[in-house]
Amino acid sequence: VLSPEQIINVMNNNFDFSNALSGARHTSLRVFPNPADTDLYLEGVDNLKTASLLNMDGKSVLISNNIHISGLSKIPAGIYILKVETDDKILAYQKVVLKH
Repeated sequence: VLSPEQIINVMNNNFDFSNALSGARHTSLRVFPNPADTDLYLEGVDNLKTASLLNMDGKSVLISNNIHISGLSKIPAGIYILKVETDDKILAYQKVVLKH
């Protein structure tokens, strides 16, 4: 679960979590389309382990192990954080806006 400070950092596009998450490294994650309606696609991620869509409370509302994430129309519109973890423990975070 992300702390309130970490959530603010993601919202401000500040992805430097090196002091907050041990072992965290960065990746060149690209998430599109953003804003999204029904589907999201991940690019720049090798060996995807999980992609978790987190609400503003830091709780997971969707988990996928695929670079094509579908089923977003079942999730309420709003601002979310996409947490991506690879098999190599590389973490990346991206703000995602859902619009329906």
